[in-house]
Amino acid sequence: MIEVSWAADDKKAILFSFQGDWDASTLQTACKESGRLLRDHDRRCHFILDFTNNEGFLPQDALTIFHQASHQITIQVGLIVIVTVRTTLARRIAHTLSRLGVTSLHPRLIFANSVGEALYATGSLNSMAAV
Repeated sequence: MIEVSWAADDKKAILFSFQGDWDASTLQTACKESGRLLRDHDRRCHFILDFTNNEGFLPQDALTIFHQASHQITIQVGLIVIVTVRTTLARRIAHTLSRLGVTSLHPRLIFANSVGEALYATGSLNSMAAV
């Protein structure tokens, strides 16, 4: 399951919360929901992909699915923050995206250990005390 919502009241970031099992269809639905949020919002905003509650689950073709989804990312999207404490997952995502040639995302792709840290990185929170 993937829940999609605004990450904070200031609407500077959209939060994708990955929980348990998910697949390409689930991610496609989540992307459509984020697209709806973006269309209703006239400012640039960031994506936060939170993997802290998915119990380590990634479908076998997850990175290919992310690669396909990356083609839908518009200029309206700023940073893409991947939240995980699993450094192997972070390295695997970054390595695979570079192998797949998704170089346009590299300057915008960062990693964080918590949603609070991600919010701070995107400017949604103005104080490190919230991290």
